[in-house]
Amino acid sequence: MIKERLHNNCNGTITDFVTGLMWQKSGSCEKLNFKQAEAYVQGLNCRELAGYSDWRMPTVDELKSLITKDKQANGIFIDPSFDSKQESCWSSSRHADDILYGWGVNFSYGDDNYYYKSGIYYVRAVRNV
Repeated sequence: MIKERLHNNCNGTITDFVTGLMWQKSGSCEKLNFKQAEAYVQGLNCRELAGYSDWRMPTVDELKSLITKDKQANGIFIDPSFDSKQESCWSSSRHADDILYGWGVNFSYGDDNYYYKSGIYYVRAVRNV
């Protein structure tokens, strides 16, 4: 029996059995700058989203693991199990040459890019299973 890669836990989270990560299904409702995105994730830990307090911002490689090969019916390159509102998301990865930039993923185009930290994008929290 082949196990599905993504499992909707029906508590606002999705477990990825390939990477061993649990993702926030929706991510932030609003676009945030980098500092606000960090605070948002800290807030999830204080509220214990789905009963856990070890949420964090994903690395850029972890976010890239969600990019699908083809654009989905929801219009972006992410599995439709996830909400499609969060088309561009922050990662915790820093730009190697400039501290004013951080890495993120744009699911509208299916690629990663660096963003100015005062820019506003969504954040989707993750935790290790």
